[in-house]
Amino acid sequence: GVPLDLYDSLASFVEKNGDSLGMLSWGCVKEFYDGSLGSETALMNEPYEGTTNRGLRIHEDRAVLQERLANATGRGLQAIVHAIGDLAVDEASAILSAAGSRSKNPNRLEHVQHVSGSGALDRIRDAEIYAVVNPLHIQDDARTMLEKLGSVRSGKGRSFPFKSMLDRGVKIAFGSDWPLVAPLDPLGSLLESTSGRRHVPEEAVSREQGFRAITSNAAEAAGAKGLVGRLQKGQKCDFVVLDRDLLEVEEKPVVLHTFVNGVCRYSRRDI
Repeated sequence: GVPLDLYDSLASFVEKNGDSLGMLSWGCVKEFYDGSLGSETALMNEPYEGTTNRGLRIHEDRAVLQERLANATGRGLQAIVHAIGDLAVDEASAILSAAGSRSKNPNRLEHVQHVSGSGALDRIRDAEIYAVVNPLHIQDDARTMLEKLGSVRSGKGRSFPFKSMLDRGVKIAFGSDWPLVAPLDPLGSLLESTSGRRHVPEEAVSREQGFRAITSNAAEAAGAKGLVGRLQKGQKCDFVVLDRDLLEVEEKPVVLHTFVNGVCRYSRRDI
């Protein structure tokens, strides 16, 4: 993907050259709507605890942003917007919904870390926006959420609300945010979002739901539906062989073999 400002150049490139070559694909634009929780720049409906600060809105002229996103999606590009705070999620989802899409791939909200309530989730669902969330961010932000947001906003249905999202029909995929914040660790994301979740464990999802979020749902959110994400006829044969049943383990399993397009590219040496 490229910054939203470069949408015209990317769209022209895709029209001329297509949107993929081998294992590489392109065709999405990304824009930031707010900052992060740790720096208190995530845009919130209410001020951070003990302050008058509600965070940072990067785009004060929302009509201009909506027009630019509509221009990009009208050229067939997938739109991705970073939104962490609950007000950022409210506003960015409304803008993406209004911008619409002619892309074959769903528009996405990245992070969706804090939400204002079930109404926000319903709006994301109704707009058919994918929520690409980051389970491994919980490890970093759980320490400061209570201090910065208080018990209600850092609690069930409001922060990292994965189960609430699924209960309301929101499509979610797990992302890593690698290489900026968290490691490239899909197995760690799976455990953190399921039985390994310690912050607001009521928002843990089932192992099967988490598995879909790192496989078929992640493929759909990335624009690779029908190509990867499932082991079935017609798709790339990408998979790993683990030392234990992924649906049953409580600790991260060991990768024994890695296959890419049906060819073994890695094998653990001590087996």
